[in-house]
Order: sequence, then C-alpha cells, then structure tokens
Amino acid sequence: MTTHRTPTYRTSTRRTLKALARLAGVALLAAPLIAGPAGPVHAASPTGFPVIRYAIPTPSSTPTDLVTGPDGALWFTEANGNKIGRLTAGGQFTEYPLPSSANSEPQNITVVPDGALWFTENNTNKIGRITTAGQIAEYPIPTPFSNLQGITTGPDGNLWFVESGADQIGVISPSGQVLHEFPASTNADPNNPPNPDGITTGPDGNLWFTEDGGNRIGRITPSGQLAEYPVPTANSGPATITTGLDGNLWFTEADANQVQSIAPDGTFGAVVKLATGSPVGLTVGPDGALWVAEQGSQGSAATVGAIARIVPNGAGSYGPAVAEYAAGAPGGQPTVPVFGADHTLWVTEFRGNSIDHLNTMAGSFRQTTLGGGPRALVQGSDGNV
Repeated sequence: MTTHRTPTYRTSTRRTLKALARLAGVALLAAPLIAGPAGPVHAASPTGFPVIRYAIPTPSSTPTDLVTGPDGALWFTEANGNKIGRLTAGGQFTEYPLPSSANSEPQNITVVPDGALWFTENNTNKIGRITTAGQIAEYPIPTPFSNLQGITTGPDGNLWFVESGADQIGVISPSGQVLHEFPASTNADPNNPPNPDGITTGPDGNLWFTEDGGNRIGRITPSGQLAEYPVPTANSGPATITTGLDGNLWFTEADANQVQSIAPDGTFGAVVKLATGSPVGLTVGPDGALWVAEQGSQGSAATVGAIARIVPNGAGSYGPAVAEYAAGAPGGQPTVPVFGADHTLWVTEFRGNSIDHLNTMAGSFRQTTLGGGPRALVQGSDGNV
C-alpha cells in the first residue's frame, strides 16, 4: 500500500477514483477462506510474556486494524489482502474477501451494539458491515475520493467515520443511510490539509478525532458543532485517540514519539515520552494501564518495535513512568494492540503479516494444569501468581 508519510496503517495516498453514485448497500455472503492454526511461532520475548505469532494465510495482507468481536474472536482488516479476517484464540483463521473490488483497501474496524462489525474501505469510498456469520453489506459515501479511515459508534447509536481525503466527519445509521457529512476543520490549508485520522467517543458525549496533517485534536458534537485544539508539540503526527480511566482523552503522537492527554474542556495535560518510537495504536487494558504499540524506526528491516505500558500514577493521571517491551519480528511494525476476551494482549504486525498473542496476564487469572497437581503458590516479580 502506498502511503504519503511514514508507512503505518493510519493514512493512505489519495487515489484517483471514479465518482461513485449513491447506491443502496447490497448484502452478500462472502465465501470464507478457512485455515487452521497457521504454523504458530512460539517466540522468546524480552517482555517476559509468552508470545505466539500467527502468520496470516494471505501473503503481504497488511493487517491494519484489530478488534475483539462479540463472538470472542479477533477481527481485523487486510488492507492489501482486500479481506476481513477472523482469528480464534486457538489460532484458526477465516478470511472473508470483500465483494465489490479487488482493491478496496479496508482500513479501520469497530463493533456496534447489534453485534455486527463495521469498517471503512479506503479505495472504494464505502463503509462496510460484516456479521459474525460472514454476511457483508457495503454502503457508498456521497463525497468522492474521501479516503475513509477511522470509525466508531457514537453516543447517538450511529456510526461516525473519518473522511481523511475530504477533511470531513461522516455519520451513517445502522441501517446504512448516510445521515451527515460535517467539515472536520475550520482551518483548512491547501498546503497542509487537516487529514483527520482516528476517532472515538469521549466521556463528554462528543466525538473526538486526531488531525494528522493539521496537528490538532478535534471535537465535534452529535449536532455537528466543531472545536479544534492545536497540539503543543509541532508536527507531532496525532494518530489514535481513546479515553483513559482518568476521564481524559489520550492520543499517540507518532512523529514526536510520545503520548499525551487532553481534557474534555480542551486543556492539554500530561506527556509521556517513549523510547522506541513511532507510537501508533493504543488501548486501555483490563489492568487500567494504557498499552501502546510502537513501530520503531521506519524503513529498517532490522528494527524491532515495542509495546509500552503506562500505568496510573495515583495522582489522577498516567505516567511519567513507562515500561517498554520489545515486540514483533524485526521490521514487523507492531501497530494495533487489543485485549481479547481472555484479557490477554493481541497485536497486529503491519509489515510482519501476523497477529501476535502476548500472554500479559493483565487483569486476569489463567488456570494452568500442572503435572502431578499444583503444590504451592508464589508471587512473581511481575506481580502475577
């Protein structure tokens, strides 16, 4: 996949597409491609966590986004593979080819309350929906060449999505009707477009999004009222955004190698510096910590990425202390961290073409059968038993 900046899952070059008519979505049942455990690699990890690396059956598929589905499996987009993938905790893959194009380039994916998964298609200018049974529907977006990226469920029950190429925030109903397309910026500069990217629902009931090009954090109300807040660090590359347990929004700054918070009133707060570099995805773990995927230095086949863990500091926020653990194969670029139904960490390797399972034991109890029966318990240095 061609990108206009350092190669991450976040942004794609605007492509010359034919104008798409506004058509009704057509439901299709994709013929699934099913593969058993694809020779999982049990990796020795400097994290101290057991790691299993599952190679995706489709070569060079470019796994882009990852969520835990309502069925307990991991669901992910394959930008170059033109598929939606599913991986069970036991290592079985199922891949669903997208029906409308051989080059739809699915990007971000999210789960909605009705149990379906919705995703953005960058090259076909469509929003897709897939059920856990593999039934797919696609809905064209009115604005052509919109370069669809992030997507999330809003407080109104609709799906809110990012049109990075059109600098808009769109809204689509669960029935597939595009309801609104709001401007994502009042400060559009043709030489430095906002390029909105990640989006999430904030604790204040508004939608919050990052502007990768504009170096701002945006807030939009369900009625479309917009506010923008310039990130204090210049050219920081805001990427993914989520809500922390402290009630603030936290976002990665891929080009500044840090994570920062912004309060619902628009006040920027704590900054946590990261050592490995190029932080992209982040999530809140069942242990309450922020977990961040760092791709490491771009362009080097030998670079090993990292997973960073930022714990609450007892003062109502996170950091500045952070633990970073090497993760992924050399050049693999760990990108999106997600906790599975078993409360352990799963991570996409954007260039490594794999889904990695790190048994972090975060916030969970795992029962292990021991030969001859367990005899005693002891607490390890990691705090687990």
